[in-house]
Amino acid sequence: MKHIVEQKKGSSIYVYEIESYWDSEKKQPRQRRLYLGKKKTADGPLIPKRVAATTVPRLCCDFGNVYLLREIAKRIGLVDVLRQALPDDAELLLLLAMYEVIEEDPMYLFPAWADDVTHELKTIPSSARLSELLQELGVNDRKRESFMQKWMKKHADSEAVIYDITSISSHSRFIDLCEWGYNRDGEKLPQINLGLVCTLPGQIPLAYRIHSGSLSDVSTLQGTIKYLKSLGISSPLYVMDRGFWSKKNISYMNKAYLRFVMPIPLANSCATDLMAQVSHTLRCPNNVLRVQNRIYYHQKMPLVMDTVSLNSHIYYDHQRQVDEENTFWRRILDIEDAVAELGTSSISKVQQFLNNSAPDIRSCFEIISTDEIVQLQRKPKALSRRLNRMGFLLLATTENFTKPAACLHHYRQRDMIEKIIDSMKHEMDGKRLRVHGKEAMEGRLFMMFLAMILRCAVEQACRDAQLFKTYSVAEIFAELKKVKKIELSDGKSMITELTKKQCDLYTAMKVDLPEQA
Repeated sequence: MKHIVEQKKGSSIYVYEIESYWDSEKKQPRQRRLYLGKKKTADGPLIPKRVAATTVPRLCCDFGNVYLLREIAKRIGLVDVLRQALPDDAELLLLLAMYEVIEEDPMYLFPAWADDVTHELKTIPSSARLSELLQELGVNDRKRESFMQKWMKKHADSEAVIYDITSISSHSRFIDLCEWGYNRDGEKLPQINLGLVCTLPGQIPLAYRIHSGSLSDVSTLQGTIKYLKSLGISSPLYVMDRGFWSKKNISYMNKAYLRFVMPIPLANSCATDLMAQVSHTLRCPNNVLRVQNRIYYHQKMPLVMDTVSLNSHIYYDHQRQVDEENTFWRRILDIEDAVAELGTSSISKVQQFLNNSAPDIRSCFEIISTDEIVQLQRKPKALSRRLNRMGFLLLATTENFTKPAACLHHYRQRDMIEKIIDSMKHEMDGKRLRVHGKEAMEGRLFMMFLAMILRCAVEQACRDAQLFKTYSVAEIFAELKKVKKIELSDGKSMITELTKKQCDLYTAMKVDLPEQA
């Protein structure tokens, strides 16, 4: 039941609405009072209470995830280098890189995404404008080179660099560098080869080069070294994969006084000789060491290649040998079962099957025809050679590492570049080149390179903060995406309140909390 009550205080009369109700807990009647306003005289008009003016939100955009990327881009110097080298398009390129890192979607969806995030662009470009931008970047070699030089200058003091190469497939017939070659993804398409250089420590992409798809890895090394020298990187420790091992490359690097760590292919005669030399001494108790909770046997040996003196480090991991043997025998048995299921009398069909399904272990079988059925027969010597190499890693280096684990530590950091390449190809839509000309390809790869820089910086920040024990990068972006920037109708803006989890993520990655006012 409600009724009105007037109460005089000083020269004013205050008016309240009273509602009576029964309090079931206290077992007694109670009242609620609602202030309605005041009167100056008893019979005067009611002056209603003031109601606080409310401001209606005009726009709400994703903020927390792009804020994180922008702050990390500033910290590693990417924002400054973009503004120096590409001042007209710096903000757009940075936002495009953020889009590729966060969304991992094709570029034509960028305008729709940009509509819902906080950015500093005056207008959001259309898909057609983005295609023009890639074309312009591809045509303008000088702008790309300017960025590379300035980016290299920021990392000129790198302790070491890692070099690796990957293939990117394309359906286009109008890219002259797109040729048939060894496709690392097993795709039956022409390709280009992309060489990527990263820094150590930090694992930040430093530079890239585009090679013809038919060019082998070993042929790209000398040109890449000259390219890095032209950009200001002259005397780092080069860490490479076994695909670059050749007498020609070793001789070139020796004459150029370049330092390197490189694995020796286990099928190479150098590796065979070294393993034979240590066959009776390697598994000695004094040669046991532990590296990242793995147990290795290690022995250091001198190595001479055509008058070039090097140090070699032989590592043997028994657990790795067991794993490799199990995997190898499963493949052997699977191939034999598959050929038996074919039930064919055609040797050519079996040869074709082996060439398509198991080209790397084709040499372990002999194809024989018995009772009008073609079968596989194992080659004992070929199998023994494979099995005897399992569990071994042989590293050649110009350095005189005093600690047995030091050489292995440098080489193991090369695993990071493989993760970067995998991230580019499978998480940032880089497995296929969806462009139809050389200039557009050049621009697209430059854009992917910027995204790789940003992605690697985020992952490094996560590793430093040990966040990968709890979160993936995608989960971090999803959590911080909840932080919104609201633009009010009076022209002011505000950031929504941060949860404890969001504050902890920013703090762990050493990013200042965004100002909420």
